[in-house]
Formats: sequence, structure tokens, C-alpha cells
Amino acid sequence: MREGNLIVFDITENIDVERAAIWLATSRSEEEEIVKRALKKVGLKFCAFEIGGMNDDLRRKLAVQVVGACLKHGVIREVKSEVHAVIHAVLEAQRGLLADAPLSSSLLLKIAVVNDGQWVGVCMFGESAFHLLTNHRRIGLGVMHL
Repeated sequence: MREGNLIVFDITENIDVERAAIWLATSRSEEEEIVKRALKKVGLKFCAFEIGGMNDDLRRKLAVQVVGACLKHGVIREVKSEVHAVIHAVLEAQRGLLADAPLSSSLLLKIAVVNDGQWVGVCMFGESAFHLLTNHRRIGLGVMHL
């Protein structure tokens, strides 16, 4: 929430991974650190990163990129059940994000993953364009039990 130039972001321990992932993925660069501090304060594990490319190329590598970022930032442990949960959450988010996107479109995405110890949420938010003049925003969300 903005109050003039001040950003106020307060969450409780009852925040679900879906909302947390959406807030982190949709935060602008000047808001991201505030969101991260709030998520850390309530004990959530998370990571966020940007990725871009052509739709058909990204479809093939999104799951690998997200799992790699989660392992690198300690969002999940390198155990079968947690890696499996993230992969399924990524696939669910992809279906929502890319369902009707042309394969030849260009994408620029911010991906956020949040883990509360029981659930993992993956949100992908960004821009899609078949042509520079057709740019529009897309969002996809996936959630899976660990």
C-alpha cells in the first residue's frame, strides 16, 4: 500500500503462499525489498528472479530454472518431494500464464516462489508480446503441497 511516497507493507503469520508469491512477483524493484523483509519477518522462505526469451524456449526451461533458483536460495531442500512439488507448481503456473500465448511471442517474466514449510507457491508475472505494439501483462499461479 502506498501513502504518498512511503510504501507500507504489513503481513501476519497467517499469510498464505499464494498471496505472498503474487505480492513478490508483482512488486516493482523499489517495492521488492520491502516485500522480502515482510516475508522474512514471518518466517517464509522465498526467492524471486527475472527471465526472458521466446515463449517456446522458455516453456522448455522454466521448471529447471525455478528449481535451480529455489535450491540456490534455500527455498527448498534437495529432496525428491520438494523438487517434485516445485515442478508441479511451475507447470500449473505455466498453464495459467501461457495457455493462449503464441509460441513465437516474446516474454519477460518475474518469477517468485514462496515456501511456508507445508505449501509452495509459484507466481509468474510479466509481459508478453507477439509484436512490440501488442505488449500486455500476464500472470500465472501454481500451488503444491510439499
